[in-house]
Amino acid sequence: MELERHENLKIVKIIEKHVSLAKFKSKALDLGCGEGWLSEILKKKGHYVVGLDTDPLKLKLAKKNCDEIVRYKIKNHLPFKNSYFDFILCSDLLEHLENPEIIIKEISRVLKSKGEALIKVPYGPLDFLFMLEGHKQFFTNRKIKKMLEHANFVITKEEHFLIIPLFRVLIRQVPQFLIFKLKKLD
Repeated sequence: MELERHENLKIVKIIEKHVSLAKFKSKALDLGCGEGWLSEILKKKGHYVVGLDTDPLKLKLAKKNCDEIVRYKIKNHLPFKNSYFDFILCSDLLEHLENPEIIIKEISRVLKSKGEALIKVPYGPLDFLFMLEGHKQFFTNRKIKKMLEHANFVITKEEHFLIIPLFRVLIRQVPQFLIFKLKKLD
């Protein structure tokens, strides 16, 4: 549990530097918010935060970091009107979906013109080891970039990083991640 906490703290620090300060009445969506530990970053930056997840127990914990919570099973549609959010955070979600390209297009649909999104996905040659964690998708840099471009996004920042706690090295499971900061094209 302590090692997982260490991984999460590293991820929080990386994501935190990419989240912009909120503009007046800025609405942010934490897509697949889980317990809301990334929602807290959005809240601290001044955003009105909507957390969306399928797990009612995790959403109960997320309430403290979200202004609003939505329980929703993500398949091929997001339950929000067009151009609703100024900022969308999608971390550790797309790899669990059958059709992530559909949800990437939905992110674009519910994001305001000139809005920003931050997407984090695992990638790399050892991705298949994550099948034990429920991953249905394996991303290459090229594959995820193509999906983002088809959804009308421009990549404004790209970051690759590793998390190498000892237990993962011992079982030869070294997670690599990509983070994309995006702007929606008009």
